[in-house]
Amino acid sequence: RVMSLSFDLGPCLTLNSVDDTDPAIAQRQVLLQRFSLPTVHVLSESIPQTLLDATRVCLMKDTELYFFDREHAKRSSLGFINPRNEAQMLSTLKKMFTAQKAPAKLHHNLDELCQSFCAPVNVPTSSSPLKDNAMMQFYQWLRDNNVDHPHMEVALFPDTGRGVRVEGTVPQGEPVITIPSRLLLSARSAYDDTKLGPIFSEIEGLDDDTIFFLYVIHEKHNPQSWWRPLFDVLPTHFTTALHLPVQEWLMLEGTPLFDETLQIKEQIRSLHEMLFPTLTESYPSVFPASVFTYEAFLWARSLFDSRAMQLSVGGEVRPHLVPMADMLNHHPHAQVTSKTIDEERGVFVARTLVDVPAGSQLYLAYGALKSWELLLYYGFLVDNNEYDSFHIGFEIPDDDPDNVQERKQALLQERCLGLGHFLACGGVSSRLMSSLRVCMATEEELAHIETRTSLLLDVAYLSHDNEKRAWRALGDAIEAILGQFETSLEEDEATLARLDEHTTRRDNEEPMEKRTKTTDDDDDEDGDSIDYSSPTYPLVVRYMRDQKHILQSSLKHVQNVMGLNDWS
Repeated sequence: RVMSLSFDLGPCLTLNSVDDTDPAIAQRQVLLQRFSLPTVHVLSESIPQTLLDATRVCLMKDTELYFFDREHAKRSSLGFINPRNEAQMLSTLKKMFTAQKAPAKLHHNLDELCQSFCAPVNVPTSSSPLKDNAMMQFYQWLRDNNVDHPHMEVALFPDTGRGVRVEGTVPQGEPVITIPSRLLLSARSAYDDTKLGPIFSEIEGLDDDTIFFLYVIHEKHNPQSWWRPLFDVLPTHFTTALHLPVQEWLMLEGTPLFDETLQIKEQIRSLHEMLFPTLTESYPSVFPASVFTYEAFLWARSLFDSRAMQLSVGGEVRPHLVPMADMLNHHPHAQVTSKTIDEERGVFVARTLVDVPAGSQLYLAYGALKSWELLLYYGFLVDNNEYDSFHIGFEIPDDDPDNVQERKQALLQERCLGLGHFLACGGVSSRLMSSLRVCMATEEELAHIETRTSLLLDVAYLSHDNEKRAWRALGDAIEAILGQFETSLEEDEATLARLDEHTTRRDNEEPMEKRTKTTDDDDDEDGDSIDYSSPTYPLVVRYMRDQKHILQSSLKHVQNVMGLNDWS
């Protein structure tokens, strides 16, 4: 939930009343007060900084609030929080200014802010257009079905691989692509299929995601499919965590990615075993066992995760494959910020936040995703991912009497704290320390907390000894996690350095477009254990390095606190 914004006449911008019982709302109100941000903003010829900051606060997500408390005390003013928040702030104000017919100077000021935000990507860059037979047939299919993308072209980029560039200047706010709704591939498409629709209607107990999996697997292997031109340009394999070799997946043990990958693969395995061979026996020509394998379901799930867009249709948000638009690569400062279905016209429309110059790569922000989410759903990582964190859980000491454990559980629930928390580089969240103060409290300290006025998400300093126990418990927990890994942060850094050296030497010896795989690629280099041939091995090592970096950074912070207080 977020605070809502609305215009009053004047023009003025007013923050609407909010629910004080929601902890996230209460935390936003604290920030508004901390930075002296008014609830009513008078708009004249320039945008007041207080309006920008108030909108940023109102649009903060709980994960951003979770870590922000450790930083805001250092700031004299709010300012930029992160790209996700900034993009939503700019888009929100742009919509409001347009709806309320704000003065032209305000629109101009806001456009300048938008251009500054998108500047990291909004420049012409080198690329090579993709014009193979499959892509040309795909373009023809789009034209035949009235898809309007006058400036968009699929191309190869040096850093990101396949993506979309603009051939001519794209004016901000104008549709960059318009696609008839019938070309949006979803579970609805399966039901509308003249051959498969009646069959799917006969089968009971299938949710939309399962229908989608079955339909895309069928159409992928159907040479006469109406969707053939689309499937011919879709990926045939993925580098997501679901497709890691077993040895690489086992390297992830002890991380969130290991657990999430295991859970999804088990779900897919159970789904496949539930459906087959039953569907093959009932509809042998439609669902042949040789096509509808467990591996095919993994491919369908990765297609769904990496390319489907969540779009609102009839008041419900549903996943859709959106031809051409789903080829946009990710960047946090993306130009495309609006993607909607115009139900009155029956089309999907994407628009940009800024004017995009010819020759630029067109980007879409996939979301404020942690590294395990990027690797699990999309198969890539982002350097210095500011949204990354490491989940860490705690337990109430089992030597506490039962009634004390129950009281601590009740307090954690009452203050909306819980026992599951997160670590990130740069410090430790006050929510995490509040939970540990409760967990490590003596009966006397616990009684003191219970008599205090209830503050959501907060348990303040109790005593010198309680603080010492809490910080020590955190340090012990981090050290225990680090001790589970087979390699250290330094060893991962060394492995990545050798991988970079190998890649550089290989690229200098043979250009990418002429390179073919040889048997030598599968052998260890200089007798080491690095798999130079695996496209996913570097991703796994990078992910592990980044997770250990978060843990090491957090442990160093704990040790600094312990040292300053002579608690070591």
